[in-house]
Amino acid sequence: MKRYLLVPSAPSTVPPLVERARQLAFEDRNVTFVLLTPRPTGVDDRHVADHLAATEEVLALAQLRRRGLRVERTAIGDASPIWAVEDELRVHPHAYDAVALASRVPRVRSRLLGRDDQSRARALPLPVIPVFDGPADHLPRPLTEHAHRAARLPGAFLGLVARALKRPIFGLFVLMLPALIYLSAGLALALLVNRAFLITEGIALVLYTSMIVGLVVIERTEAAPARAPDEDRERADSRH
Repeated sequence: MKRYLLVPSAPSTVPPLVERARQLAFEDRNVTFVLLTPRPTGVDDRHVADHLAATEEVLALAQLRRRGLRVERTAIGDASPIWAVEDELRVHPHAYDAVALASRVPRVRSRLLGRDDQSRARALPLPVIPVFDGPADHLPRPLTEHAHRAARLPGAFLGLVARALKRPIFGLFVLMLPALIYLSAGLALALLVNRAFLITEGIALVLYTSMIVGLVVIERTEAAPARAPDEDRERADSRH
């Protein structure tokens, strides 16, 4: 039996959250829900905040039950939906299969900086089902995602170079390849811009190309004797 944690971040997000819960119940008849209502923001008095959250909780629970959805229990959490979910998961660490987080469509600035609830919810240890109270098409990706992708590129490149250097000839070929590309670009510029450098660029390109071809030939020549005994052994086995 699957159990989902429903979290409306504001009263306006309750109707789309109820519709999403109805879809989940249609996919699995045995699904159950727990409603977690965050306290309203901007209310300093804790008792007033709890009273307002309890009112919102009753209204949301009525809409869920009107749709025939099974709600095991309800709870009131922190004003921050993410902190409310984290507190709930600390108390019930293995109770849920996913979190359905309903929020307003974030402003572009908040979305780009990764400050909206949906972006921050990706750090939660459970799968998060995003629900918006309006059209969420074409939302920009947070800049934090682009930063993480860019940070992984140098490591991937260095790993490629490290694997290439395990084979000396091939590693030298990889290190010489940028110089070959640079000389090719220089030759193209000499043809199109200043032909005074055409001869020098052409000679350098031919020399580097010859060195690379020579390295490939040496690599294959050194690898051939190592493969020959294995091939002879396979042929002998096939005869028997």
